[in-house]
Amino acid sequence: MFESIFMLKVATFYVLELPPEGNGMTTDSMEQDGNCRGREGEPLRVLIVDDEEHLRDMLARVLTSYRLEVTTCKNAVEALLQPMLYDFHYILTDCNMPGMNGIDLTKRLRERLPFTVIIGMSGTDKSIDFLLAGANDFLQKPFVQDDLAMMITGPGSSGLNV
Repeated sequence: MFESIFMLKVATFYVLELPPEGNGMTTDSMEQDGNCRGREGEPLRVLIVDDEEHLRDMLARVLTSYRLEVTTCKNAVEALLQPMLYDFHYILTDCNMPGMNGIDLTKRLRERLPFTVIIGMSGTDKSIDFLLAGANDFLQKPFVQDDLAMMITGPGSSGLNV
């Protein structure tokens, strides 16, 4: 069963060429070269989970402009496989998706990834539901894209023109 799962395309992976160094779970701000890095110099890695392709791609473009490594998934099943392949510092998940919704996904991810920052997003106010499920933060759509980037990179960082 696992052999067939990994033969499927499970995500779109966007990578800026950043040197892989160490591992860490916190944001130490922008380096002199402008790259966002974790505690030990590792590029910050973000997982975006949303069933709307245009929103996934737009968020990926915005976050890669801040020199973050971004992986995208179209549903919760794909998202549950990704932490077996990569370590993520941040996970951004939509609420309403076919199959498992973002709140249930958050509960399952929180059990497996206690130190990963999870940010829920929805067109309606689901903040309480996401926070009770274990999310660290919530964004209500529509939101300013740079606000999301600042939640991850911290104040004082700036992206490139997209």
